[in-house]
Amino acid sequence: MTSITAGLLPCFLHSFSGEQKTLISFWRPIHHGAYVITDNCIKDSLCVEVCPTDCIHPKQDEPGFEAATQMYVDPEGCLDCGACVPACGSDSIHALEDVPEEKKEFIEKNAAHFKN
Repeated sequence: MTSITAGLLPCFLHSFSGEQKTLISFWRPIHHGAYVITDNCIKDSLCVEVCPTDCIHPKQDEPGFEAATQMYVDPEGCLDCGACVPACGSDSIHALEDVPEEKKEFIEKNAAHFKN
């Protein structure tokens, strides 16, 4: 039997209005490959520090970091949380649907980095 929450991610929103505190919880679909890193990446690893699913590589302590021209988001591990976007200091991380036309090639480059 399949769970009714299969393929869903629990989400929690906190709302504070004066003395009033509200917690809203809900389920939303899991979207894989929701974010893409482009060639603006400066490899400062700030995105790695905030990623809850450890899907941004290569990390500074991994082989190939120095040779890599940028970091990449694993499309199978990305849960669409968006934590990496405000952490990025080089404006190189975009939601899949918001990748600029001239940077669309990086959608496949991110995926290709994790094939093998």
